Amino acid sequence: MSTCEAPIDHYLRLLDERLRGPASRKRDLLTEARDSLWDATEAYRDSGLEAVAAQRRAVAEFGTPDQLAPAYQAELTAGQGRRLALVVALVPVAMLTADLMWWQPPATTPSAPSGFLLMVRALDWASYAAGALALVTLLLLGPASRRWHLAPRTVVRPLALVALVVGGLIWALGAFAGVNATLESPAALTWPPMIAAWIMLNATFGLLTWMTVRVIAATGPRPVTA
Repeated sequence: MSTCEAPIDHYLRLLDERLRGPASRKRDLLTEARDSLWDATEAYRDSGLEAVAAQRRAVAEFGTPDQLAPAYQAELTAGQGRRLALVVALVPVAMLTADLMWWQPPATTPSAPSGFLLMVRALDWASYAAGALALVTLLLLGPASRRWHLAPRTVVRPLALVALVVGGLIWALGAFAGVNATLESPAALTWPPMIAAWIMLNATFGLLTWMTVRVIAATGPRPVTA
């Protein structure tokens, strides 16, 4: 600990280094910890201890960062998981919107290959499965977690991995379909249903990819902290 660093500040810095997750929620948890430590410090000051000694006593009785980090990290992971699950639940809706790509501009009569349509149907069902998994995740992170004592990481990480794979495949397929439709009919670039589908796909799956990458990083193996 730096000689210029107060015991509470040093403690919170070590706790912060052990946590991964949304910055806003992590900041809230650290603020709650700071408030608790300062309340304890004030109580010890009132009992006659000097400032630094009171902080050290409060920190000592609060528990070490290694002891508290798992519970704090579980709360961060559960919060991330709930937000991710809500976005994944929108994937089937996005796939239905993507069907707008097959509305054709006037004077065009393209037809998709049967193999391509089979892949589209398979990805439709994959999106429904991902949406169902998201709903199950919300259940497991809610009432079921208290009943079955589930660790949020064991629920959230599989959802993130499935969402990343399914979302990537759907996004790639949507891009292929859009490019193919444009090559067959340049008028598709100005066809409102095509534009709407592109906006929906890119917004939904861009957000989904960003969230899944963050969740996978946050729920991966913990680095060793000195």
